[in-house]
Amino acid sequence: MSPAMAAFHEFGHAAAIVDNGELYFQNINNIDEQYGNSEERRNIENVENPKATELGEPIRKNHKFRDLEKVDDVRFHKTNGREYFK
Repeated sequence: MSPAMAAFHEFGHAAAIVDNGELYFQNINNIDEQYGNSEERRNIENVENPKATELGEPIRKNHKFRDLEKVDDVRFHKTNGREYFK
């Protein structure tokens, strides 16, 4: 996960607080087996993974970093101009 993706992830949490702080805190306290809590699920699935796919970065299916999945259909990484899939 690049520093840019880590920032997008945290910005997603900040935007959720601004949009509806009460719902954000409800989601934080709602346990989710796969992601830890509902807020992490919402943020990873709806903010982080779409941006990661767009940038050709790995996506996550949980809140762990060791289980990243490469996006095989993206050949050009927009943030640095290098091809990752040949």
